[in-house]
Amino acid sequence: MMKEFYNNFTYPFSDAIENSEVNGETIFLFLDAEMNNDGFAGKKILDVGCGTGNRSIDIARKFPLANIVGIDFSEKSIELANIQKGSMSNIEFICSDFLTYPVEEQYDFVISMGVVHHLPDPLYGVQKMRSFLKDDGVCILWLYHTYGEYDRLLKRQLLSTLLGEKFQDKLASVALLKEMDFHISSNRYGNGYGNYELSDEDALTRDADAFLNPLVTSFDFVAAFRLMQEARMDWCSIFQICYEEKGSFINLDTDNILPWEIDMDMLLKSPRAFSYYKDLDNRSKLHAIEALVKPTGFTVAAGKNRNGELPLLFEQNKIDFI
Repeated sequence: MMKEFYNNFTYPFSDAIENSEVNGETIFLFLDAEMNNDGFAGKKILDVGCGTGNRSIDIARKFPLANIVGIDFSEKSIELANIQKGSMSNIEFICSDFLTYPVEEQYDFVISMGVVHHLPDPLYGVQKMRSFLKDDGVCILWLYHTYGEYDRLLKRQLLSTLLGEKFQDKLASVALLKEMDFHISSNRYGNGYGNYELSDEDALTRDADAFLNPLVTSFDFVAAFRLMQEARMDWCSIFQICYEEKGSFINLDTDNILPWEIDMDMLLKSPRAFSYYKDLDNRSKLHAIEALVKPTGFTVAAGKNRNGELPLLFEQNKIDFI
């Protein structure tokens, strides 16, 4: 079901795009600066559900000394990914379902952006990702948030109800999608496409992924904490959110807010409310943030136990489970 969907609607692009940008490397630029990682030299990064490979290629291009592996079960997507990578030697694409792919090596980072919420069993998916991590490895996931996605998911439910069994019929579902004039903004989850202007086919792919996807689960922060803990992660950190068609990093240290971080003092518009916010623990601060801005999506890092310190990007928001 899911494999057929993504063969029909390759994501994020419907065709091979030379030098495309999906801002896949942004998080790693921050991490490289904070960890003095020497451009992730020798580090291994696994991109689970890489789609047409644009994010993986962004990372491989920016960090030529890192080794990137992208895995996806869509033959059409991997075909496009291999076309786009050209002669790059530090990246490999594998066509396989990662849920059944054998764990033969471990990685420093496992990233999976927009995949877990489409799995039939998100918990098993995160557990499988954990099995690919080195002992000090980090898993980075992007998930739909329940609050900001509520109206969109109701529209998806409407289409599913009206179409019944035809919901999985590409011609019937796309025809109704277009007639109902359901669209999703290219910036709904932040400016993830750089200066690239989506073609009509790319826009249809985004709309189909938003309103016609066979499987969707959304998460609030409590559900994300529970998911990571039940997957036997030792810690997690929610450090980025998407809202109002932009993305912001989260820094729960209210005394040192940077321009690219969410400013709760400004958003609350009440000195009294902000004074209460400052006194909250980290979990409660996160709950206040999600209640106020109603994110459409968010990024969470999680990992096994580490002997050393985490980069500040993760450490300042970290929740420990052990």
